[in-house]
Amino acid sequence: MDLFYCTNAINYTVACGVLARAPRRAVLVYERRRFGVRQLPGVWQLPISANAGRLMQWLAWLRPFGTVHVPHPKVAKRFVPVLAGARRVAYLDDGLDTLREKPGNFDLAQLPTGRSYYTFDDYAELPAWLRGFNVERVCRLHDVLQTARAPRADLSRWPHVFIESPGLDVPALCRAMQLDPAQVLVIRHPVPHKQGPVPEGCSTIAGNTIDSEGSLLAGSGQQIWCGETMVFFLLLHAGAADRHRLWLHMDDARWAGLHGLPAMTAEALPGVRGRVAHIGAA
Repeated sequence: MDLFYCTNAINYTVACGVLARAPRRAVLVYERRRFGVRQLPGVWQLPISANAGRLMQWLAWLRPFGTVHVPHPKVAKRFVPVLAGARRVAYLDDGLDTLREKPGNFDLAQLPTGRSYYTFDDYAELPAWLRGFNVERVCRLHDVLQTARAPRADLSRWPHVFIESPGLDVPALCRAMQLDPAQVLVIRHPVPHKQGPVPEGCSTIAGNTIDSEGSLLAGSGQQIWCGETMVFFLLLHAGAADRHRLWLHMDDARWAGLHGLPAMTAEALPGVRGRVAHIGAA
């Protein structure tokens, strides 16, 4: 029996891809507040809890797991008793680290080698640090959209929608582009300490209360502003640039260290740190 530990919609979708390609009996523990689950034959799906943790340890004591699938080594450290007898450890794509030249959750000086790393078919180029892994592509980015728990919202009345994310300076961009606050919606980051200032007069909505990607894909003709976030890649690979204009604002270090970006010309704007680029139809 295998174990999967899923903390977000990205690694849950990848776990589903692994199980679809090679069905097996497994326990899958997941963060239920962040995404919805699907039916997986032969898989026991449990929300993360203290009881689930005790159950994993008990099952590992009865019979060690075959392969324990985790997002990254930092998560693996929480499961030392469970990992102790496991035959293998494999990694599930956790989001932007797969595209970063310097991942945040892997120590480049102590990279495990020869282990499986499961990711998406959509990525044609991956950073050098993944060369020591057995990289397997098991699903599409579009599949992530099926895990949304929150309802869609009608966002069509705002010409400009900002997805609050690292690198995105909402006030500076509004000033530089001379945007009317009445035409701006900011989808707030779900983590409070990652939220920044919003210009007076702009509308806001909590990002964890709506299906942001599904809501935006249902519309057309808007300007969608992103920082360093998986939302940009999810929208891009779902075809949002055919109906919207997608903007990306990041500092120079993020531009230099992120793979998988489409062909765009990043330019400086007066009074805005970093560079801005866009792609799309609007």
